[in-house]
Amino acid sequence: MLSVSKSGFESYHPIVEPEIDNSDLLVWRHFLEPDLCAQLRTEATTSAVTPAQVFVKDTYFVHTDENARKTKLATVSEATTTLIEQRLLAAKPLLERHFNLELLGCEPPQFLAYSAGDFFRPHYDGLSSASPVAEFAYLHSRRLSLVLFLNNQDEQIGHDTFSGGALRFYGSVAFGSLQSGKGSLAITLRPKVMHEVKGEAGMLVAFRPNLLHEVEVVRGGRRHTIVSWFF
Repeated sequence: MLSVSKSGFESYHPIVEPEIDNSDLLVWRHFLEPDLCAQLRTEATTSAVTPAQVFVKDTYFVHTDENARKTKLATVSEATTTLIEQRLLAAKPLLERHFNLELLGCEPPQFLAYSAGDFFRPHYDGLSSASPVAEFAYLHSRRLSLVLFLNNQDEQIGHDTFSGGALRFYGSVAFGSLQSGKGSLAITLRPKVMHEVKGEAGMLVAFRPNLLHEVEVVRGGRRHTIVSWFF
């Protein structure tokens, strides 16, 4: 468990300017310090884990579906969760300016661990219309998605690195191929990859929840991330 004083929360201010990709996506390197990333990885690795779940819009049901999402959710200490939440809130003014949004707060951060073979299929992080089920109203309230990487993506597996597991963003324009056979034609359409973010320890990726995105299959090592959402 991390030991952090309240004064430590109040005195923290991000000082590294982020790299701006476009109005829908922001990549901010060195948002967290290397030593802190290492501590967070250690705590997540030694914490109890449960399978991460998915939300099914058609049925308004949350369940485990390892065909759509395969990863583990680590239960870290309340102090650690509070630390990350305060770090994110300290960045709120800059995020508001970049995305031209008024943000109120953020959901409790979730610590995720992707082992070899884990993934998250293309998905959206929010609902475009209000949920008829009060329990899921928060999905419509999401204004900004956040992913924090705690270790490096590297095709050469080393200490605390992982291969595969890139964060991919798709455009609204589909492309595909035309196939013919036995007197018929078939068109296969799929979304076009617009951005592919390679994970770096300490990197913050912020994006609008209506961007279609996925975590590609992790091929080796363990991918440690933290996710949250501003509302």
